[in-house]
Amino acid sequence: MRIVICYSHWSVYGRFYRAGLYLSHPYLVKAFVAIDSTPYGDYYSTSDKWWLRQIEWMAKLFPEKLLKSSIAKQTALTDAGRKNMAAMIADYGKSELCHLMGLNYTAFLDDNRECDILCPVLLIVGKKDKTGKVKVYNKEWAKCTGYPLVWIAGAAHNSNVIILLW
Repeated sequence: MRIVICYSHWSVYGRFYRAGLYLSHPYLVKAFVAIDSTPYGDYYSTSDKWWLRQIEWMAKLFPEKLLKSSIAKQTALTDAGRKNMAAMIADYGKSELCHLMGLNYTAFLDDNRECDILCPVLLIVGKKDKTGKVKVYNKEWAKCTGYPLVWIAGAAHNSNVIILLW
């Protein structure tokens, strides 16, 4: 039997692969690490859900250069971190990037449910993360479940990437 450690950036892009693996095959998962993530379950207000469903069209209001630079600036505190994020989204055109953002948030909301994770869990968040309500949700997630929450000093969103760039 293989040992699987679910690790990815749960928020938006990594969330679904990891959650899908855990929800489909929980017996394969031996550890669950959520980095700058948000939980499955009843943590989201009606307003939060409504705004998340508006992401695609709202993002399309920004000129492409401003949209991409805003994403990079929002997710990183250092030049290296911002360059790293800019490189990750550089190949996407504006429409595709906005559509992917919208699809991912909508898919999350459609799939969201209570999820008891039975293997060891570790929540990791950048202490200076300003992305949405990531910090608020993680505090609540840790409080409600007892999962350990580690704050990464000097990091914003994508705290795992920032640590590697130090």
